[in-house]
Amino acid sequence: MAALAALNGTATAARIPALAGILPQLVPREQFKAANLVSAVPENALMVLGPAVSGVLVVVIGPGWARPAEA
Repeated sequence: MAALAALNGTATAARIPALAGILPQLVPREQFKAANLVSAVPENALMVLGPAVSGVLVVVIGPGWARPAEA
């Protein structure tokens, strides 16, 4: 889990500055606010919905699959 969190952090650290640098080159200046909105809303929605869906899956399926196997 820690390795996945580190990988996610590394990918995010590379993606955010790259997107901030390339977005102004991809869209006209008058559409920049809308482009920022289009790129930010789905990401923020997934940050809220992801854990919610995970919680629902744990309730429906059960937490048993997350426990370590007994020897």
